[in-house]
Amino acid sequence: MEQLPSENNPDLSLVNSHYPTLPSDWEYYHDVIQDLYVTKDMALPDVVEEMKRDYKFVATERQYKRRISDWHLDKNVKDKEMRTIIAVDAMRLRQGKKSTFHVRGRLVDRKKIDRFVQRKRIDRSALESLPGMQHSHEHEPLLSLRLYVTTAGAREVQYTSR
Repeated sequence: MEQLPSENNPDLSLVNSHYPTLPSDWEYYHDVIQDLYVTKDMALPDVVEEMKRDYKFVATERQYKRRISDWHLDKNVKDKEMRTIIAVDAMRLRQGKKSTFHVRGRLVDRKKIDRFVQRKRIDRSALESLPGMQHSHEHEPLLSLRLYVTTAGAREVQYTSR
């Protein structure tokens, strides 16, 4: 495996010591950025600073945000995703089932769902159906939103949104 330039490897030539312009500039550091931002759950400004300091990779926060979005590494649950979670949760609660939700591989905390409901003043009891939703047992999404409903630790059902 190719070693990345860093302070720990000073003999390696420094690549990308400028603002990245090509996708390959970013792909070279994809795993490092994913590890820092997702696995280690670092804040974006801290990732930017560490990449600049340790890897001499200089990019603006805006560039990072764009690339993180392109790579589907976003930490925030989007409005449409949260509304879909709430609709699925309401349907499953009516069936007597409790669920957990994962978006882009990250568990969505129940408190976060409840805060969204309160902030947006959503009446859960008024949710009758799942507009724009399709129940699917296949593993291909209709769009980019894919929710796996987990019950008792096992992925049970998949919902995808149009």
